[in-house]
Amino acid sequence: MGLLAAEWIIEGETKYDIFAWDMARFGSWAGKEFRKSRVADQYAHRLSIHFPNEERVSGRPARTRPIYKMQKQIGAVMGLNYGWEHPLWFAASPKVNDTNGFTRQNWWAAVSMECRMLREKAGIIDISNFAKYVVSGDNSRE
Repeated sequence: MGLLAAEWIIEGETKYDIFAWDMARFGSWAGKEFRKSRVADQYAHRLSIHFPNEERVSGRPARTRPIYKMQKQIGAVMGLNYGWEHPLWFAASPKVNDTNGFTRQNWWAAVSMECRMLREKAGIIDISNFAKYVVSGDNSRE
């Protein structure tokens, strides 16, 4: 970590992606049960191959929004962002899970279809887990 911090200071970036070590990804939502589950999962898989974009299920769901159940019912494959469950992509069937590997995965066609639909028609993207907004001022409740 010291070497990476020095590279970051001197070079402006590190030679390795340090996102996985970012302590900011843990907040007060990561309680004792979540931490215990994650530690047990990490220990159990310490010699496993870890794949790009792999989403571990231990300790989840930690935090969900009211729309979570509906998203799951229509095929959402969920990811974790600061404790919040959010849709990564939508499968044709609610029983489909991500596959993991270094080649093109099972979500490729579904995401392609979602992108085409958003580009050619319209859609709603739920990004409420990325920020909180406070709207204030005259008539802000209207």
